[in-house]
Amino acid sequence: MGESGINLPSKLDEYLANYRVTEADEEAMRTLAPLVEGIARMFGTHCEVVLHSLADLSRSIILIGNGELTGRKVGAPITNKGLEILAEAFESR
Repeated sequence: MGESGINLPSKLDEYLANYRVTEADEEAMRTLAPLVEGIARMFGTHCEVVLHSLADLSRSIILIGNGELTGRKVGAPITNKGLEILAEAFESR
């Protein structure tokens, strides 16, 4: 399954070994990693599931399940669509 739900927690360990994050961010990432894996497995290869960190938008993808759908990988930047969604969320506050 490529970048899919297989053993995403170990992918998270690889990410954390290469990038500095706060303790709170690491805790959130470790909490959310099983959800990324579970959603990717539940919906199968037709659903890409992405966990982003907004600390550095140029390499915001922390985990990705079923990344073969778009070819995105861990360390890739957030998309323009993702930025649009964030802008809309902040505007609606």
